[in-house]
Order: sequence, then C-alpha cells, then structure tokens
Amino acid sequence: MLKVNSEINTLKKVLLHRPNVELNVLNENNKQEYLFDELPNLSIAQKEHDYFSKILNDNNVEVVYILDLMKEVLDSNNVKESFIKDYLKQANCDDEKIYNEFLKINDNKELLLNTFSGLNGKLQALPNLYFTRDPFTIIDNGIAIYNMHTNLRKRETIYGEYINKYHDDFKGHKYYAPNFDYQIEGGDVILLNKDIIAIGVSERTTLNAAKELSERLISNSIIKQSLIMEIPSKRACMHLDTVFTRFDENKFVIYKEIYDNLKLKLINEKGIFDISESIEITLEKLLNIIDIKLLICDDEIEQWNDACNTLCIGPNKIIVYDINKKMNKRFKELNTVVYELPSKELVKGRGGPHCMSMPLIRE
Repeated sequence: MLKVNSEINTLKKVLLHRPNVELNVLNENNKQEYLFDELPNLSIAQKEHDYFSKILNDNNVEVVYILDLMKEVLDSNNVKESFIKDYLKQANCDDEKIYNEFLKINDNKELLLNTFSGLNGKLQALPNLYFTRDPFTIIDNGIAIYNMHTNLRKRETIYGEYINKYHDDFKGHKYYAPNFDYQIEGGDVILLNKDIIAIGVSERTTLNAAKELSERLISNSIIKQSLIMEIPSKRACMHLDTVFTRFDENKFVIYKEIYDNLKLKLINEKGIFDISESIEITLEKLLNIIDIKLLICDDEIEQWNDACNTLCIGPNKIIVYDINKKMNKRFKELNTVVYELPSKELVKGRGGPHCMSMPLIRE
C-alpha cells in the first residue's frame, strides 16, 4: 500500500535507481546536452549510491529499484512489445530496425539496460534517471506522473507508468493521469501535510501546471490547499527542492537568494490568491505551528552542491552530501541527526539525496 502525506514522517519504503550503463554515454561533447556539468565516474558513483542505500537500510527503510521492478513487470506480463513501442514513441523514433533490435533482446534486464543507455547511444540515453524524485510523486495513496521539462527526460516517466499499471505492489492505486498539458517535475512538489502541498514554479514547472495539479487534487479531495512558491527560472535553482526542504516539524532550510525574493500564492477551492506575508508567517498559519524556524543557506557554492537538498528519513533526521561542511555543521548545531553521503561523483548530476529518492511509504 503506497502512502505518503509528508516530507518528515518516518520513511518506510523508497524507490531508487542505481546509476548504470546510461552514464557511460556521457562525454565532453554531449555532457551539457544531458544536463551534466562534469563527467561522473560510474564505478565511484555506484559505490556512493550503494552507501546511500546502506544508510537507508540501516534505518529500516526498504529500498526498491526501478530496474528490479521493471524486470518483474516484463517477466510477469505480456507487455514487452507495447513497452518497446511506447518507449520509442516517447523517443520520437519510428525506425523499424531499432524496434527489431530491442525486440531481439531476450533477457529483460538487458533490454531495460539498453533502454537506459539508448542502445548504447543510438538513441538519447537517460543519465538523469537516478533522480527518481522527478518523473512522478506519490501523493496520499495515489500517483501523479508528470510532463518533464526537457524532451531528454520525458522517457523517464514510462517506467513509472508501467510499474504503476502492472506491478502488484502498485496497481490499484489512484492514478492522476500523465496527460498534463504543461511542464511539471516532482522536484517542485513538496508534501507539507495530508491537506497541503507546496509546488515550486521554476525552470522546470510552469504556473499553469501547478494550478492544474492543485485543482485536480483539490477537486478529488486529496488536499485542501496548495502553496505556490515562485523561484528564479535558472539552472542553479532548477527545482524547489534544490533551494527549500523540510527536515523537522517546524524546521526548514532555504537558500538566501530565494528567501529574499520569494513570491507566494495560495490555491484552494475558491481560486488562486497572492500572499503578501513572509514565508515564516505563511507556514505558521498553514501548518498551525507557532515557531517556524528557517535555516538560511547563504553560501552560493554549497547551495550549488545541494546543501538545501535534504532527505528527511524521520523528524530531525536527514541524509545530506558530505561536501557541504558549513551547512552540515549548522544542521548538527540544531541537534539534527545528520548522515553524510560521499558526494564526489553523484553531485555532478546536480541533485542531492532528496532528488535521488522517491518515497513510497511514510508513517
């Protein structure tokens, strides 16, 4: 049973993708096209990601992987041909030879690895797949599958669609259709509690998409209100969760540039309204919490290295990258339990522990 209503309740089950052959497609000529600033070393990135999984396992979090779930889907259902066709459709490829090349792959794990790598570069690869937060979100006991910002990443949603439709652990849950007319990504969706979500309007998510998702959820009585947070449309602030996350009942971390310039709106059943009050007062009123504390990150380099991108695995208990020494020290000064994740290679994709995880069950 999937169930997520917050960012801070104890994490019980999470979906990850261990970086794989898709990273081998990156080179100096295509790295920026693939949204990478530097070339990651695959073997080291895998070791770092394995350490991420170990932290989660050591804290009694069940970890499941896209590759394993999709292999189970293909092994147990007669959907191989339709999956290949849908994958190629999303890749805007109608080459019969490419289709037959995929079809001839008998081992389903090998087939999936080839979809990750784009047949070793014959099609565009999916090197951003380890950021599992973005293609879809579990909201309450349903799943919202999104319309990704770049054509490069749109195919990532196909795994969520097939897992949701065919995997025994997913099928039967409510499904908020993937046919969003506007661009939206999961890194801009933060669940504040069972009644309220925050949605970032950003480089990757439009205001129209934020309104559409909010209205769907409100009309289906999934939530009551949506806090819209408008942030700069630039790569350094690509998603809301790169500049703002929650790590305890009354504690949030936020990047100073965002804190100084944040524009807020509220959507409820009556419509959409501008908010003139500060983010602290707004959160206090919405969440009915008297003492909201904002930990402000004022270090541009540490923010670029995802200092604000915390994964909360329980109240005041977070996973962060080890590279951000100043912010990690400040978290600890607040008596936060901090698990530091090696970040030499994973950080090169510009996303932290929050980006790399899709919660499936929280208490």
